[in-house]
Amino acid sequence: MRNRPIGVCLVISLLFIVCVSATSKDVQRKPVDVQTEIPYTENKEQRPAEPPIIVNVPPPQKTHEEIEQEAKERDERSDLNRKIVDVTGNLANLTGNLAKYTLGLFVTAVALVLATIGLGIFSWRQSRDMKDSITVAKESASAAMLHARAAIGLELPKIIVSRVDFGDTGAASLASRLQSPKIEISVTNYGKTPAFLLGQAIEIEVGALLPPEPVYPSAIDLPPETIVEYKNKYPLGTARPRSPLSPEDIQAILDGNTRLRVYGYVYYRDILSEAHMARFCKVFLPPSPPGYRSLFVDDHTLAYTESF
Repeated sequence: MRNRPIGVCLVISLLFIVCVSATSKDVQRKPVDVQTEIPYTENKEQRPAEPPIIVNVPPPQKTHEEIEQEAKERDERSDLNRKIVDVTGNLANLTGNLAKYTLGLFVTAVALVLATIGLGIFSWRQSRDMKDSITVAKESASAAMLHARAAIGLELPKIIVSRVDFGDTGAASLASRLQSPKIEISVTNYGKTPAFLLGQAIEIEVGALLPPEPVYPSAIDLPPETIVEYKNKYPLGTARPRSPLSPEDIQAILDGNTRLRVYGYVYYRDILSEAHMARFCKVFLPPSPPGYRSLFVDDHTLAYTESF
């Protein structure tokens, strides 16, 4: 009976050794880096609790190739990290430069806006000053012109018709002269400065009344050198009808039932380059009573005599 407990203890010890051996084989097949706690198995029979057994399993030894591969991977990761750091630094520098460039553009734009506003204000003020200067210059010129005209107002040229008469046709009677009249016209400058003639016209009209507006089909321009000095005369030429007058027209003129008129103008400028026009209209009056001299007098029809 004494040998029976000893046998039981040997059996339990043998089972424990077998379990430990199996666990060691599993650990060798599947290496772990941490401490493994091996649980104990309970016997179906009631027995006192035993403390846990802790087995430290060392990691398996690595081969030379694995060590080189790990070193190579570490170097590659280091290079990659270094490149990432370089790219990040370059990106940061680029961002900083871009910020500086943007700031420079903003400052330049603000400067351009301010310069444009300044130029606009300067141009506006200069334009305003120029307009004021032009206005003052015009006023000064006008004042000077008025002063000059006032100073020489009495000296300006004044063209007036000084002679209107029949030319020599060799006819013995007035009726013969009226058949194909030749009327000579001259003007005189009664101003004290020269008159520079620019154009002229002389016309003949036979009828009881004049047309409402004058027509000048014989108007001509004069050469630039046509100048009439003070108190000098200038012949405008001879006015002739387009066709000979009929005996009825001649008798009506002599009886006073119709009129023979000569009209025209002289266009000229003065020494201040101001333009002037002297219009005239003369009507023939037959002698009354017979034996008196015939003459041409002024016809004051406004459209034919208005001058400036």
